Amino acid sequence: MKDSQSWYVLGNAHLTNFFVNNESTKELEHALKAYAQTEKNLTEPNPDLFFNRGTIFEYLERYNEATHDFSVAHSIDPNLGADKKSDAIIGFVSRAYNSIVNKGKLKSNRLIDMVRSIP
Repeated sequence: MKDSQSWYVLGNAHLTNFFVNNESTKELEHALKAYAQTEKNLTEPNPDLFFNRGTIFEYLERYNEATHDFSVAHSIDPNLGADKKSDAIIGFVSRAYNSIVNKGKLKSNRLIDMVRSIP
């Protein structure tokens, strides 16, 4: 049986493999499973676990879960900048929602700003 550190390393390996080698999103799903095992066996808080998992959720467009994990990471270690990641996601989703509500009627400068903010 693996300890939380082994699961964490395995999750990081899957995450790295996805981003470095352009592997399929199955690597991200494997990373999420390994991080879930890590969380079950944690003996002390690990902000990097939540930050990394938040990054995966953000990439998979699972924004609610991403902001949750970034918030947890920030509560454990405010120096990670996870609060800024969470705020950026919330801002993006809010702008996307407002665009839908306004049926896409945006001024060109606003549209350019919105495109630039896409993670």
